[in-house]
Amino acid sequence: MENTVLISEEGKTSLLYRLPSLKIQLPIIAVLSLLHGFTFPLNEILTYVIVLSIVFIPTVLSVFILPYLKSYKMQMNLRQSGSIALVSLLSSIILYWILIYIGFSVGFSFLISFAFPVSLRFMAITGGFQYDFRKSLLPSLIQSLLPLPLFQIFFEIGFWSISGYLITLVIGITIVLVLIPFLNKPFKKDFGVPTFKVVNIVIKTILGDEEGKKELEEFFGNNSIVGDIEYTIYSFRTEEDKKYKALFVIPGLHPGPLKGVGGSRLTNILSEGLKDHHKNVFTYHAPSTHTINPVREEDCKKLTDAIKADLKNLDYSKRASKFIRKDENGIVGAQRFGDNVFTNLSFYPKTAEDVHASVGKIISQIGETHGFSEVGVVDSHNSGERRVSSIFYPTQRTKKIIDLSSDVFKKVMGEKIDQFKMGTSSRSNYEKTGIAQEGIKVAVFEVNGQRSAQVLIDANNMRKGLRGKIQDGIEDLVDISEIHTTDTHEVNTLLHSHQPLGAKISPERLIEDIRELLEEAIEDLESVEVGVKTSTLTDMELMGPLNTSRVNAVSETIASIVPLTLIVTFSFQFILTLFIFSVVW
Repeated sequence: MENTVLISEEGKTSLLYRLPSLKIQLPIIAVLSLLHGFTFPLNEILTYVIVLSIVFIPTVLSVFILPYLKSYKMQMNLRQSGSIALVSLLSSIILYWILIYIGFSVGFSFLISFAFPVSLRFMAITGGFQYDFRKSLLPSLIQSLLPLPLFQIFFEIGFWSISGYLITLVIGITIVLVLIPFLNKPFKKDFGVPTFKVVNIVIKTILGDEEGKKELEEFFGNNSIVGDIEYTIYSFRTEEDKKYKALFVIPGLHPGPLKGVGGSRLTNILSEGLKDHHKNVFTYHAPSTHTINPVREEDCKKLTDAIKADLKNLDYSKRASKFIRKDENGIVGAQRFGDNVFTNLSFYPKTAEDVHASVGKIISQIGETHGFSEVGVVDSHNSGERRVSSIFYPTQRTKKIIDLSSDVFKKVMGEKIDQFKMGTSSRSNYEKTGIAQEGIKVAVFEVNGQRSAQVLIDANNMRKGLRGKIQDGIEDLVDISEIHTTDTHEVNTLLHSHQPLGAKISPERLIEDIRELLEEAIEDLESVEVGVKTSTLTDMELMGPLNTSRVNAVSETIASIVPLTLIVTFSFQFILTLFIFSVVW
């Protein structure tokens, strides 16, 4: 990832997915509804039943009505609707008790408190679910309007009461109508699209809406670039019966920008698309940044088709070297396969984000000068932290790791190559752990008395220090290992968030699972041969630098501006309402 706001607090997930369920929300709504009745004696049970009816029933009805307003194109589920209703009710109670304290009557305070949450609801619905305020206004009024029929049955609504109610509604609606053009202006000016429209599209995409996904891809497609992407494959098959064993893919494309869009499902798309050829596909993270995210998920299938064609024209070798690694101002590991080499880069224990494609290309070219035919370079992406920078040429860190790679290539070229064995194993179904669909995959190599392991986890970077903990916990089973993540953005449920490996799953569980997988892979060891090929995927539509800036802008908006807007909206209406009814009224 770029050095941008796309990196945030470790383990932070989208607010959309951390909202409480209705099973939790409804009892809280019931309790909050009863708080309106504490101005009455506790022995007046009938009064409390009336209060509960006036507040609780309309609030619950508003929860269930909002998601089903299809004509208003409301993209909302019950959990989100319930959360809006719950926060609105809480704000209503706060104002109710303040008005009571100031000295207003119970009936008047009750009525005004119904109208008060309209600005909060209006802004939340417009900002998150229906950017066209003409369509979001009526849904925003539902929770304020529904109590009126019941209220009229039990309380007298006089002229001053209804006037106060209407004034409160007008204040709330006016505040939002004034703020909306102001908030829409930055995106409209820079990108030609209103801010709220983009935020709505992102939320729809995160929630799995196909229309939202297409709209977001169109948004990124407006300023995309066309480029040629190099990728490298390592196809392993059994020596005896020539059955495919595993496929290593260094895709060139970046697996972003967020859940459901572009290259975020790249690892899964390749596994699904190649399953008739290779049942065990390891999709590593190539040196790449968000500038080379594919704009459209559909374009990832072009890589699948290209790999299928490559698999028909490979020359296989039965020889490999030991896995060699050097740790000096960065980490470079390499293993020779025939006349080719598989290389990985890491900056552990220091933190780093994406290695730029230019760095991978330079290292690949250096490998060729050492005599290797094909040089695949992997960014292991295994030591992340909040707001760390990507690795660009010609920084000092980059120059040092380039020099180190040359030393490693020289050493690997001098290593003896011999027949080798390979064993694989994998495990998936890691829900809510920060590990995506492809789970954990392990490949063990045995050559010239050395047993090495390549561990690939379908996750977005890992917590600082975790790589070392895993290696310490498994290297009694193998002589040397490397731990990689795919940098999948399928676990990113919000542009401003990501879940580094280790935020949702303990090191102990990871070590336990990887040990079990290593044992399975060791049992699976058998003689293999490998075919390697680097090819170019031409005319790929990529996000490019301008869209990377767009991602940052959307990210900043969702993560900071939208919550701030809700606070400002609430504060303005709170102050104006109190001022009018305590000073002017």
